[in-house]
Amino acid sequence: MVTRSRSPFLLLFCLVIAVAGGIGCSKNQPKTTVAGSWTNPDLGGATFERIFVIGAGRDDEYRRLYEDSLVTALESEGVSAVASYEVLPQSTELTEAQIRDAVGAGDFDAVMVTSLLHVDEIVEEVPATTVKVPTGQVPYSAAGFYEFAYDTVHVPGYHNVYKRYNIEARLYRFSDGERVWWGLSETVNPDSVQEIINTVSVAMAKQLQGDGLVP
Repeated sequence: MVTRSRSPFLLLFCLVIAVAGGIGCSKNQPKTTVAGSWTNPDLGGATFERIFVIGAGRDDEYRRLYEDSLVTALESEGVSAVASYEVLPQSTELTEAQIRDAVGAGDFDAVMVTSLLHVDEIVEEVPATTVKVPTGQVPYSAAGFYEFAYDTVHVPGYHNVYKRYNIEARLYRFSDGERVWWGLSETVNPDSVQEIINTVSVAMAKQLQGDGLVP
């Protein structure tokens, strides 16, 4: 008759690993992605080399942070870009006339406008599971062979709550005001506003380059 020698510590360790594995799958995914983009089919392969960047929003501080971040990201893709606050520093809503005057004076060929579209709360339900976990090694025979003893563990269901931020970007050709590109980013469970700003800027700039809007 074989007597099982149980190890409570090992059992607990395996249980923690099993539960953490379920949580980790979501958190290890990229936090910011481009959920969708569109390019005007009538563009005819035209590209834009000098972009006027506008971060539309109620908070002037975030506007400046985002514009600076997006300018840096665009410049890393080889585009010349300028933040709107450097030319139009007022915190009040910008008018079309003000924007046109500023863009024309700076010899820009496109205007990029970004804004927070919406914030959602995502609830991820993880169902209860039953797993087998090793409880230790026990002698199998007098010959010295060993086998693992296993026990059944029931892991209760749980749920994770995430925040999802969608930021919209629109690119307009200055010569006629035609919208030539649109992009939508998705950031899940960011650690800070700064993380949203930085990761969205990089994602949007790379998407513009990938879609052929910038050289």
